Amino acid sequence: MEDKTFERIEAYLSGELSQEAKTAFEANIQADPSLAEEVALQRDTHQLLALGNQLTYKDKLKAIDSEMRANATVRPLFGNARMWLAAAAVLIAVSVLLWNLSIPGGNSYMNEFSAYPDLTSMRNDTLDDLKTGMIAYSNEKYDIAESYLSKYLNENPDQGFVHFYLGNTYMALNQASKAVDEFRQVESPKWKQPADWYLALALGASEQKEEAQQLLKRIASDNDHAYKEQAEELLK
Repeated sequence: MEDKTFERIEAYLSGELSQEAKTAFEANIQADPSLAEEVALQRDTHQLLALGNQLTYKDKLKAIDSEMRANATVRPLFGNARMWLAAAAVLIAVSVLLWNLSIPGGNSYMNEFSAYPDLTSMRNDTLDDLKTGMIAYSNEKYDIAESYLSKYLNENPDQGFVHFYLGNTYMALNQASKAVDEFRQVESPKWKQPADWYLALALGASEQKEEAQQLLKRIASDNDHAYKEQAEELLK
């Protein structure tokens, strides 16, 4: 979307246009379906921005879980045993809660799916397609997230973490085959382990179960993989 079009829509939604300009712009909306779609998306964005700085309880749990899993293989040579036991207890409790928050119904692979939290720390950046998509993602507005993240990737195809979040978005929209394509494009070491796990779920959910099982076995055999235990459980 061109900057001038964005600014016109923003002025329209913010009530900054004169009555004459507003009437003319509404006539343009009626005549241009693509403009009407942009206005609808930007209106949704206005609503999301009111929620953008607040994480739901579910998001907080997932963020805690992800941070603890990311550091699960890092141990000091000499440390406080009581601290690590307490941390392990919290991890177990969070994992149980997340199990109960997973998507109901569907096959066992979709039952394991819970959308990865937004850890991109982009909330204070300039509002663009990426940030708008992530705000929508964080607030579980996955249809809006899909539109903006896809648009961003059309211009920035090498952004692996965006492919990762778009893959999660497709899983949340029950479009596992599209999710597979996105997770396969994640190569960054920072995102590779969670991408492997979600790729396995997407493969299984899209009936590519043999490949899903092979990937799960590879994850389960890697003692340093953050999703080793989940893979072992799902293989059972």
